[in-house]
Amino acid sequence: MKDNTILFLFGSKSDLKYFEPMEKFLTTCEVNYQVKILSAHRDLEELTAFLKAHSKDYAAIIAGAGFSAALPGVVAALSDTPVLGVPFSSSPIHLDALYSMIQMPKGIPLAVCSYDKTGLINATLLSLRICKENEKCEKMKAELRK
Repeated sequence: MKDNTILFLFGSKSDLKYFEPMEKFLTTCEVNYQVKILSAHRDLEELTAFLKAHSKDYAAIIAGAGFSAALPGVVAALSDTPVLGVPFSSSPIHLDALYSMIQMPKGIPLAVCSYDKTGLINATLLSLRICKENEKCEKMKAELRK
């Protein structure tokens, strides 16, 4: 692991609407992060190649997805880096994304946080704890209270 960079991975550009409110907190709290869009459905080969080459560059991967939400599970299956899944309420059912994340088979660990912006915030806080970035975690929690 090179540093405590967190990767935010989304399957579609439309998912960025959930992430955009996070950028302020990440910048203010000086969290090292990168954002990448790779679909488990449309870009599986590219996603696989990227994870094989780069997943060890990150302290944690936060994968957000809606509808069938295959992305977090696929990432967890292909990477030894801790993966946190965030379901997005983009589908009419809302539960399909959550169910696909919490039903991972044994041996494929995937932590699952709550939905949408709240889920991204909690996943980021949990990632900071995984990285032992306690100061940044507390600073982000203080920013959230403002």
